[in-house]
Formats: sequence, C-alpha cells, structure tokens
Amino acid sequence: MSEPNIRISSYGGDGGVKFDREEVREIGFRADAIVEALILNGVHHGSQSLDSLTDILVLKDGEYINYVNIRTSNVAHRLSISRLIFRTNMNREVQGGAGGDADNRQNYDLNNVKVLSIGGSAADWLDRIEIEYETN
Repeated sequence: MSEPNIRISSYGGDGGVKFDREEVREIGFRADAIVEALILNGVHHGSQSLDSLTDILVLKDGEYINYVNIRTSNVAHRLSISRLIFRTNMNREVQGGAGGDADNRQNYDLNNVKVLSIGGSAADWLDRIEIEYETN
C-alpha cells in the first residue's frame, strides 16, 4: 500500500488577516456575490455581516471533504475568493458565492482528496483559502 501524498494548496490573493489551518468539524459561509466570510468550526473569518448565511455543514463520524471547487476573481482590485463548494464522501455539500468578475475569474477543483485542514486570510471578505489535503 502506498503512502498518502499530503499537499497544501493556496488560492486567492494576499490581503486580509491570516488564520491558521485547522481540522474541519463544521464549515459554512456568509456569501452573496462573493464569499464574505468562511465559518470554520464556529469561528467567522471575514465579514461579520448578518446577511447571506449559508447552511453550516457539520461533519458526521467518518465523513470528510473529498471535493472542493474554488473560484477566484478580482474584488475591488484585489484577488479574492468568489465561490466555494465543499462536498463530502457522504455526498453532502455546502456552497457559497456567485462567481465574481467574469473577466478575471479562475476555477480550481480538488477531486478525490481527503481534506485534512483549512486556513487562509480574510478581512472584509475571504481573500485566500489554504487547504491541506491527502491524495493517493
């Protein structure tokens, strides 16, 4: 049996205040046209607005995130996260954001992975997401 391959990938810009990676137990967003805040294990990273709260996905025993879609785009001349989709090995998902500036957006997919931890940086919105994951 081969050893798992652990990787860390970052998406988005350089703005905002850094928050450390941590294991995901629950995850959700405040999002409208962009991802305004990532809610990771009950902590808001980004806007504290009371608008646009998505569902919070609470992982069950044995459940993990195995698919991630990240869309980045320029927001107020700053590269940021404009949409996120997380899907689990139990086929449950949570998503937020609409996609941002069509001229400057990029899509990234992580397929058939096991997400180990998530971190990033945020201020008025989610500037960057950093994902540690395992591949086989």
